[in-house]
Amino acid sequence: MKDENKTKAELLKELKTIRKELGKGSFKNFTERKQAEKALAESEEKYRTVFKNTGTATVIIKENMTISLANTRFETLSGYTKEEIENKMKWTDFVIPEDLEKMKKYHIARRKTGEKAPTEYEFRLIDRKGNIKDIFLKIGIIPNTKKSIASLMDITEWKQAEEEIKSAAVEWQTTFDAMNDAICLIDNNGILLQCNQSYINLFGKTKTEILGKHCWEVVHGTNKSIDGCPFVKLKKSLQRESMLLLIDDKWFNVVVDPIFDANNNLIKAVHIMTDITEWKKATEEIEKFSKFPAENPNPVLRISKDGTVLFHNHPSETLLKHWHYKEGKPLQDRWFQSVLDALRDDDIKTTETEIGDKVISLTFAPIVEKDFVNVYGLDITNRKLTEKQIKESEERLKILFDYAPDAYYISDLKGNFVDGNKAAERVIGFKREELIRGNFLKSKLLSLADIAKAAKLLVKNLRGQPTGPDEFVLNRKDNSKITIEISTYPVKIKGKTLVLGIARDITERKQAEERLKKSLEASINTMSKIVEIKDPYTAGHQQRVSQLTTAIAKELNLSQDKIEGIRVASLIHDIGKISIPTEILSKSITLTNIEFALIKEHSKIGYDILKSIDFSYPVANIVLQHHEKVNGSGYPGGLKRDEILLEAKIICVADVVEAMSSHRPYRPALGFDAALEEISQNRGILYDPEVVDVCIKLFKEKKFKFKP
Repeated sequence: MKDENKTKAELLKELKTIRKELGKGSFKNFTERKQAEKALAESEEKYRTVFKNTGTATVIIKENMTISLANTRFETLSGYTKEEIENKMKWTDFVIPEDLEKMKKYHIARRKTGEKAPTEYEFRLIDRKGNIKDIFLKIGIIPNTKKSIASLMDITEWKQAEEEIKSAAVEWQTTFDAMNDAICLIDNNGILLQCNQSYINLFGKTKTEILGKHCWEVVHGTNKSIDGCPFVKLKKSLQRESMLLLIDDKWFNVVVDPIFDANNNLIKAVHIMTDITEWKKATEEIEKFSKFPAENPNPVLRISKDGTVLFHNHPSETLLKHWHYKEGKPLQDRWFQSVLDALRDDDIKTTETEIGDKVISLTFAPIVEKDFVNVYGLDITNRKLTEKQIKESEERLKILFDYAPDAYYISDLKGNFVDGNKAAERVIGFKREELIRGNFLKSKLLSLADIAKAAKLLVKNLRGQPTGPDEFVLNRKDNSKITIEISTYPVKIKGKTLVLGIARDITERKQAEERLKKSLEASINTMSKIVEIKDPYTAGHQQRVSQLTTAIAKELNLSQDKIEGIRVASLIHDIGKISIPTEILSKSITLTNIEFALIKEHSKIGYDILKSIDFSYPVANIVLQHHEKVNGSGYPGGLKRDEILLEAKIICVADVVEAMSSHRPYRPALGFDAALEEISQNRGILYDPEVVDVCIKLFKEKKFKFKP
């Protein structure tokens, strides 16, 4: 037993050997027997240590289903303590009803000779708080006993992730099948691996008839690729390839994109077929129509390199008049120069001209080998008017943007500034030009903690989610610090997703809130002092109760608002005692029924004093209920369990502990042990069980002490 690092299996084997030898009575003398018993005790202790500290939740189960041993991990998993579990609870207490019968059958079968039960399976466990958890169980019988040892692994998050993956796969397949384009996935030999519903519909075959075949077998009905096959071309070029394909009376644009592995080797390709039949027909109509310029409602002219107008249609006569053209004479001035420029550069030239109240776009298309230029006119009056209106609208929006009282800024999804208004310049202290293209995640505008917070908001924006309002401390250009409140919104600008941020300087508001908080704190302390002056024998009672309630609230992981509400309510929970005569408060003998009835009124009086004050927390109601008991025996309302505010339940327990452990006029201090015994004995009867557990844990495990 010198080796302190033996595995659980080795320790079990050693235990069995020692027990066997003891049973045989083969030790020569008493000394050898004592040594063996010592070795056995050491092995058992080490086995218990291994069992207690194993990385998974583990229990030992008796034949009658009672749990005889539970380790720390199982305490965490179930929410119960070892003292509550061991030899008191059965494993059936932790199993939801739907799984119970199956597991009972396994339990019985495991202990019967010749019957088999699974040693690994899943079930659902219900913990102390009623939470249902998915569990993976490994279980087996301990040799030579009727006991079993079970190891439990919480797989709740894994199961949830598995469901999310399944849901995402279904969503992807639904989206894939809903696409109008016929899409398939092929390997690097052209074998079809997957296809969507549009692909199936296009070729009128089942998925089984399509998958596993070469793409040319399905698309062209051939046993080899056709000339110009984009997939064959892609295997050589390793880049996107395309072609136009006529199938029956429909035209398709076929695009094939490569997919590479981590080593840049071609492994697959995406084959997309888009129906462009309507586009093809429209193109053909345009080409057909361009052959008959006389029928074109827009100006069409042909002009030679010497300026002679070789042809013009009727709509172009207004244009020629505007050009001051005289029949039989060459074209003059800038229009003739446009013809020469187009021929010289062998490039299309465009320009605009106004004719009356219309704006005409002119395109000079050179036919160099024929020494002439075709001129095409298009009335763009409505388009220009729309552009003007858009420009004016943009200018108005720019004015609204620039002169908005709040700071507006635009950034990309990586945190780079794109634009900002004048208020943003005032708030930050930098000029717009200094910020544009800068990155606020890399700048010194924010602290490291706030940079991490801002990065998380950008991730939400990337998912299309708005954020805020969120508070940040901003470092201005002059090194002063201000508090700002920011809301962000993903927006589309020219097809690109950007982030619109709206920031408001709330420094003065925060300062005012702080002043108000200090004023309120001073008022609370004053009220607390009033009670102490009225009842000097309990001086410091409310402060100590507040210390304990705050610690309990934090241990319960309550929100910061609830913690603050409990702290404030605790400091003034006995404010109603200012109406109770001092001689009753300081009386050293048992109170009469009438006197005690007066004392009990302090909760209601405290409520009446506080109910009109806006604390931002339900302080008045907490004070009103702080003497209520979970079984309904408290006062003033005789409320029960969930009818009582959690904050009031916490103060009730802390009030009892502090009062019993402190001196009173009618008795000496009883001490913390007596106080903890009181709340423990009445756990679930007078006091909330969860609050009691946390309170006891604070004193016994975390060594809580009242501060002077």
